[in-house]
Amino acid sequence: MGSTFPVLTTLKGITLYVHEWQGTSGFTCDGSCAKTWQPLVYKGTTTPTSTTKLPGKLSVGTDAQGRKVVFYQGYPLYTYVDDKKPGDFNAPLADNSPWQPATPDLPTGL
Repeated sequence: MGSTFPVLTTLKGITLYVHEWQGTSGFTCDGSCAKTWQPLVYKGTTTPTSTTKLPGKLSVGTDAQGRKVVFYQGYPLYTYVDDKKPGDFNAPLADNSPWQPATPDLPTGL
């Protein structure tokens, strides 16, 4: 039996991920990366908020394509193409993968 832990999700309950090696250092996900990992695009005009109190900070940044993207603790947030419904966790992650689920206790990015 696997373990469970809290993860950040979209308003629709889709799991969010971060690329841990890049953080705020200007990482861009384009080409084949963008077909698999889609940024959480922000359409609001103020700072994003969460329905649950988070210990870290949500913010907005601009990606290489000029889109406003939601960041958590300095990391851009992404969804995985094969996570289709709330609670899905289908990303092929490994212990040494830079892609990891976005957890509330994520340390501040690079």
